Amino acid sequence: MPNTPAPKKPRKLHYKQVPMNQVKVDLKANPIPPAKTKQQVIAAQANQKIDVDVLTNLARLHTTNAEIAKWFGIHPATLSHSPYIEIIEKAKSETRQRLKRKAISRALDDNSDTMLIFCLKNYCGWSNNDAAKPIQSDIQPLTENEINEQIETILKKTVFTSGQ
Repeated sequence: MPNTPAPKKPRKLHYKQVPMNQVKVDLKANPIPPAKTKQQVIAAQANQKIDVDVLTNLARLHTTNAEIAKWFGIHPATLSHSPYIEIIEKAKSETRQRLKRKAISRALDDNSDTMLIFCLKNYCGWSNNDAAKPIQSDIQPLTENEINEQIETILKKTVFTSGQ
């Protein structure tokens, strides 16, 4: 079998090598959309329907607004609008209240010393460190003159006897 060279493939032209008279662009068929501002995007997303039950359940889990926005495929700023922020704050507040009730219930009813200590520290302001809170007292320190007067009074009352 004689050694025959493989047939040459036709060379593709680079876009810069195509003559301009052969380039056809139909701008009417593919118009470039105008750029939207961030406010326009947020306003458009605010009109989008968001399932309130799903939003409430996500908020009860204390997910961040960024995570919720990603779930719905919207911009996080959209959630800062009136109906959504109220739903999110209410759901998060309900979760916090339920957790507090459960912690106090465990501390009181289940005789859990650990939970009792936690509740006392977080809800009653208790601390392990006494130095953390200054002791308030009505006793004022004596001035130097008062100290000298006290010493003189004690010395007058004391009878010194020589080594008899």
